[in-house]
Amino acid sequence: MRKVRWKGSFLTHIDCLDTAKTRLFRSLDGLGEEVARVEHCQDIEDLLRDLNARASELYGSPAPDPDAAARVLGAAKADVERILDQGLPLAALGTPSCHDCGMCDVTGERLREWLGEARCDPGGTPRGAAPWNPGHGDEAGDEAGNEGETAAKRTVSGGHDGR
Repeated sequence: MRKVRWKGSFLTHIDCLDTAKTRLFRSLDGLGEEVARVEHCQDIEDLLRDLNARASELYGSPAPDPDAAARVLGAAKADVERILDQGLPLAALGTPSCHDCGMCDVTGERLREWLGEARCDPGGTPRGAAPWNPGHGDEAGDEAGNEGETAAKRTVSGGHDGR
C-alpha cells in the first residue's frame, strides 16, 4: 500500500479543518503501519487504499473561508462513512482468505471515532477539541512528513512543542 506523505500545503489555516485533516492522516497512517506488521487479506489493503485516496482529496482541498470548511469536511466524512459501510465487514471475513488479523475491527473503530470527533462549525473550531495552532514551528513543510506528529504535540501541550 502506498504511504501518503503529509505536506504543509495541506493546511488551510482554518483550525477545525486542519485538525480534522491531521487526525485523519494520523489514523490512516497508523492503520497502514499496523497492517504492515500482520498477515492480512487483500480486502483490507483495498479498503485502506480507497480510504487513503478519499483522504488525499480532503488533504488537498482548499477551503476558501471558514464556512466552506464545514461543507468540505462534511462531504469527506460522508465519503469515509460510505466507504466503511460498503467495505465492512470485509468480504474475506470468515473465508480461507481471512487471516484473522483483527484489522477490520480496528479500522472500523478508529475511523468511526474520527467521524464522531471531526466537526467544523461554520467559522469555528471543532466542538470538544482544542484548536490546532499552525502558527508555531515547521508547518510549512517538513520533508520527513512529521507535521501530523508535531501537530499532536502542539495540541496536547497548548501550542508549544518544547523546541
